[in-house]
Amino acid sequence: MLRELHQLLDELHDGLTSIELQGGVRLSKVDMTLPLELRPVFRNGGCVLLADVPRARAVDAWFATPSKLVIGWSADGATAVASHMEPSP
Repeated sequence: MLRELHQLLDELHDGLTSIELQGGVRLSKVDMTLPLELRPVFRNGGCVLLADVPRARAVDAWFATPSKLVIGWSADGATAVASHMEPSP
């Protein structure tokens, strides 16, 4: 389900927090590389970026190549880099 990108990131962060609480561990740094379906939508005079993990693994004429989000969470803060993935040969 496509939702605003910040909601997807909040869910990922909440999952990491849950791992810490339930697993009795402390995560000091976590890096993720995720394929994402992205769709810009115009709302209320602005643009909102909707995102979700791809539902299909194949890339063809019907399914666009997913973008890739590289994000890291650490005790010092979060970093993110977005890029477009190239299809595999």
